[in-house]
Amino acid sequence: MRIGLVWLALTLAGCAGPETSPLEIFERFDSAWKNGETQRINGLVSTASRSYFSGLQPWIIRGDEVSMKTLSPFDRFMILRIRMELDSLTINDWRDWDALLRSDQTGLAVSGYLSDLLEEEFFKTSLGKVDSVGSVTAGRLLRMGVPIGTSLRFSNENGWKIELAHFFQDRFNAQMKPYLSDRYRNRDRVWELLSERHGDRVDRSLLASRVE
Repeated sequence: MRIGLVWLALTLAGCAGPETSPLEIFERFDSAWKNGETQRINGLVSTASRSYFSGLQPWIIRGDEVSMKTLSPFDRFMILRIRMELDSLTINDWRDWDALLRSDQTGLAVSGYLSDLLEEEFFKTSLGKVDSVGSVTAGRLLRMGVPIGTSLRFSNENGWKIELAHFFQDRFNAQMKPYLSDRYRNRDRVWELLSERHGDRVDRSLLASRVE
């Protein structure tokens, strides 16, 4: 994975005007992650998604085993999954990221730190027919023409935007279903999910702060 200044860029890119359709936004999004231009995605996702990922970044960097117990299962899952994909970062990379968040500058909510997760979830995907039912506008995601079991939602904010945080929540909920049974009672269901899906990549070091 390429990690560099581009994923901490301070300029917005990829903004969409009111004339674009959900399909056009998805195609821009698809092009951006495929070409490693993840800084463009920030302007293609909803306000709620930007707010979510802005709030998640300090936890990705500083969260430890004790403090993360206060978070929702979904938040813990996202932090640990992202940390797994950023194992090539050095301590100085983490400190630089932390310093940016603590500064008066405004970094991007969505950028290169999500690259590998985006590739995993959107590899060879396409967007099916987009429909609006009530206040929800969404299209099924297909992989090589076969539904993956999750829809991609869009919100109209003076132009269509992708509900990226909602997508990850839906994917997590679907993956977590088998772990809600009595078999996993009194066990850390998030840890069990990650361990069974990712094997040796999951170890206790994922629970430590990246900067302490």
